[in-house]
Amino acid sequence: MAQDYMVMLTNRPGVLADLSTKMGKAGINIEGISGTQYQDKVVLHLLFDKGPEAQALLSKNKFTIMSVREVLVVDVVDKPGELAKIAQKMANAEVNIDFVYLATNNRLVLGVDDPEKAIVALD
Repeated sequence: MAQDYMVMLTNRPGVLADLSTKMGKAGINIEGISGTQYQDKVVLHLLFDKGPEAQALLSKNKFTIMSVREVLVVDVVDKPGELAKIAQKMANAEVNIDFVYLATNNRLVLGVDDPEKAIVALD
């Protein structure tokens, strides 16, 4: 199962450029990203192709990792109603979606309260 890295950054110019440059130079691809401002910080959700290496690089460079958790990565078709179908399957299985964002190659990243139950619901 894939892992989402929730990272807190200072909200100032150049911080995201620094993080993404370091990842790129290390050969680590950012496959998915979502960010939002929270007070004077930015909270990012990141999906990497090389999670353990990315986590080590984040730690080494003193980026604040708030959490690392398992997430579902689901292939989706880019057309109206696709998110609704997936969200309804989660609702029918009584699985809560904590966060959602898009990743490369038309994939949806879902943070859910019960990954095993969610996998069954998607089959």
